Amino acid sequence: TYTPFPDAHGHRIRLAELRQEAVRERLRLLWTDPMALDPSRASAKVTRQVSDQLAKLAKSLEAAGHRPEAVAAFLTRCLFSMFA
Repeated sequence: TYTPFPDAHGHRIRLAELRQEAVRERLRLLWTDPMALDPSRASAKVTRQVSDQLAKLAKSLEAAGHRPEAVAAFLTRCLFSMFA
């Protein structure tokens, strides 16, 4: 099934809205790179960025002398807190 993007009301563009740069950019992407409008791709990119930052944090905590098990437990609690 088709799900309107970005939402049920925002997928229609009124003629007056063409003055807005963001609307024109969305139309440009629609024709030049439609996959760039896929919200799941943006979500995957953010997930990769967060995982990279967490890996750097883990390495820095271990380099500071914390046990790997304690670092893993701490980061696990952080992750669960983010999604609670």
